[in-house]
Amino acid sequence: VSMPVTRASRAAMRGGELDSTQTYSEEGEEALREAVASVSVEYDDAEISVPDHAEVYEEMEYQAYVASKVVTVLSGVDLDVIKLRYYHDMTQDEVGQALGISKQAVSKRETAALEKLKRKL
Repeated sequence: VSMPVTRASRAAMRGGELDSTQTYSEEGEEALREAVASVSVEYDDAEISVPDHAEVYEEMEYQAYVASKVVTVLSGVDLDVIKLRYYHDMTQDEVGQALGISKQAVSKRETAALEKLKRKL
């Protein structure tokens, strides 16, 4: 996943935001980031003694960018599946029950939605 430049991420963020009731949980945020990332990088916590404020800011910008892409790229049931899975930490079974679809349908929609997001990120 490439990190957009600050100006681009701000522009993308202004294009569509989640409302205040649709926030990431820590687990959902991490799971969504891993799901759409094509490459992950491990950081050695022992090497970092003081938080780098620039990195913290860029991470917050990236989270806002991903959230804006979720709501602008996905629609309908696909958007509902991603919101319930990653913003509300529901299992596929729980999402299926909430939406009245099978677990298999949830899995297929989730996979397709994540692929669509990967292409746009």
